[in-house]
Amino acid sequence: MKKIIFAMMLAATIVGCGQKQGKTAANEGADSTEITQNADSAISERSDDYDFEAIAKAIDGCIGTYNFHNGVAGILGSDRQMFYIDLKGNRVEKPEEEIPELRRDWESESPKAGYLDRTGKRVLEVDFSQAEEFSDGMARVVDGNNRIGFINTKGELVIPCQYPFTGEVDMACSNFHEGYCWVVIDSGNDWYAFIDKKGKRLSPVNYSGAGDFNEGLAYVNELREVPGEDYDEHSGFIDKTGKMVIDLNGAQSDCFSDGVAKVWRGEQEVWFIDKTGKRLFDVDTNIIHAISYFVFTQGLAPVQGRGKYAGKYGFMDKKGRITFCLDKE
Repeated sequence: MKKIIFAMMLAATIVGCGQKQGKTAANEGADSTEITQNADSAISERSDDYDFEAIAKAIDGCIGTYNFHNGVAGILGSDRQMFYIDLKGNRVEKPEEEIPELRRDWESESPKAGYLDRTGKRVLEVDFSQAEEFSDGMARVVDGNNRIGFINTKGELVIPCQYPFTGEVDMACSNFHEGYCWVVIDSGNDWYAFIDKKGKRLSPVNYSGAGDFNEGLAYVNELREVPGEDYDEHSGFIDKTGKMVIDLNGAQSDCFSDGVAKVWRGEQEVWFIDKTGKRLFDVDTNIIHAISYFVFTQGLAPVQGRGKYAGKYGFMDKKGRITFCLDKE
């Protein structure tokens, strides 16, 4: 039976949620694998057409859950063997891995950084001290003066090496997502700005924290000067004009995925919002590890239990239901 190709990557990569400030460690269920099902029963990535009770039954006793993509999720069984289910709880075949069109050659003995095509042939070499994987058609590079710039898929340096390299690329700038990335513009004061693929700043605002654009919005922390005081910290989501369209009043957030974003203030107050900023439901942090990173796809998010549900793994839907809690409701 014909299979649809899929890509394997971390959930943070899937949705473009890299965040310089307020980023939290991923739980086991969020280190997601993009998977799919057979071609004759594939379901749209945006579909919320799932059978929650059937999924709960199918994964009972599992020790790991992964995001749904193209209608399929990977499940780590109690025997530590991976199996795959669709949105109706049916077991499906193991999907195949997609090879990126251009990927970094980490194993080459060549002094130059290189990239391989899908056949494994080295098709691009760049002369930088460090070069990263491509994202949104751009790759981060570091020159001999410890400055970061960006190349395109032709190997051309389209954004000059001008941003400070702090010893770890992920701490100095993000990958491009939806045409933008954040960069450190003042490493001494931890100021960040967004740039486009030509290196042009999105706005003159300097942010004290920034996340990737996803679904047209990016999470930011902004320090605003207050007369007679020092600064008042604002947090929220900006659009691609640089305007803050959702003000979170100092609360932290992950990026949007599947139309929702997780917001928290401390470890106990956690909730989800939609793209209008409306509070959808609160999360019971006594039941799941809600501060740990997890992301919704196709209406469901993998979660890990805590407290009396410690050691349990499952899914949460956008109503706040959790698979391993259904029999307790």
